[in-house]
Amino acid sequence: MKGFKKKVQPKFDGSYVISNDTEFFTIFEKDGSLIISFENDLSSWEEQIITLEEDFFSIVNQDNITYSYKRYEPINIQN
Repeated sequence: MKGFKKKVQPKFDGSYVISNDTEFFTIFEKDGSLIISFENDLSSWEEQIITLEEDFFSIVNQDNITYSYKRYEPINIQN
């Protein structure tokens, strides 16, 4: 279970601005928890998946800071 993440910023026209930075990761099970392990040229770190649903997930990092992510839903602005 390997992948990568990039920073993505949605725009009002429905498109995205995607960063050139790429962080590769692997996911593995440790003591009954899912762990995301990141490694790049400068450092390595792990984050534990706390919640994992179809449109939402949360993680906690090694500093005990929790981050929550939800699937982007386009904003519908009508004139």
